[in-house]
Amino acid sequence: MLRLTDMADAHPAKQQRSKWIMLAALLPVVALIGLLVFRPRTDDPVFKGKHLSFYVAQLPATYTSGDGGYISMPVDAPDMGGRSRAQIAAYNARCQARAEEARKAVRILGERCLPQLLDSVGGKESASDRAVEKGKSLLRWLHIRASPNRTYTARWQAVTALRELKHAGCNLDPAVPRLVQLSRDADADISLAARFLLRHMHREIPIYDYGRQTARP
Repeated sequence: MLRLTDMADAHPAKQQRSKWIMLAALLPVVALIGLLVFRPRTDDPVFKGKHLSFYVAQLPATYTSGDGGYISMPVDAPDMGGRSRAQIAAYNARCQARAEEARKAVRILGERCLPQLLDSVGGKESASDRAVEKGKSLLRWLHIRASPNRTYTARWQAVTALRELKHAGCNLDPAVPRLVQLSRDADADISLAARFLLRHMHREIPIYDYGRQTARP
């Protein structure tokens, strides 16, 4: 006779098998979406054999509350709780080295970056992006860490790149008409990013700028 304890033991095992079956079914879909989402752009300028999109993805993202102040921080940073000072220092050193490499590429590419960066600022979620976001709830249920929203992250990393162009003395006037247009976009996040950049061209209010160690007094 099947005992209640046997049934209780079997139930978690059955749940675990169901999770793995669902994960196996999900992987081909995620792979297909990845091929569609992450394929190289035809207008993606190249520096030292790597596309601009590669470098921008290494930059910290800029975050602003809308009052002109901002911070910039690494994207998808791991939980540092329980890590030693040496481990935290090593992580920061790696992030800052990648960010500096990216900043150098952006500065050298200069105005050639503008079309792609402005497209990223005004980017809207595609059908594949929305599918990825819906799939993240399943990944969380499977206790798999999900990456941040790709469209949102790309937008604010592009903002960081545009700020870097300003630091380098690049002429950003060609970007103004598009930014004015985006500042009126119905998407609140796109409008916020564009308005921030238009304000940033004239006055910076950094609260914390990752890699630059600057802070608002």
